[in-house]
Amino acid sequence: MTNHVKQGFEAILVAYDGSPQSQRATDIAFSMAQALGSKLLIFAVIRPPEPAARAELNAILDDAREHYEQSFVLLRERAAKGGLHLKRR
Repeated sequence: MTNHVKQGFEAILVAYDGSPQSQRATDIAFSMAQALGSKLLIFAVIRPPEPAARAELNAILDDAREHYEQSFVLLRERAAKGGLHLKRR
């Protein structure tokens, strides 16, 4: 008798910066996570200007945090509709 083992990924990690490319990567990651029963980890990424002064960097991080909070509301809603759970850290 042959043992069949479901192969897949325990977790899928995708970087998200709001660009069309990262949105497409997120679409693929959602599909893969649903099909494989995997956890989905989405990391928000930004690239600060170089060289960034401390005050400038803090302002950039605050703007990015606000932007991603709004974006992640939509991602969490989408995940819930697809039976996936996203954790915020």
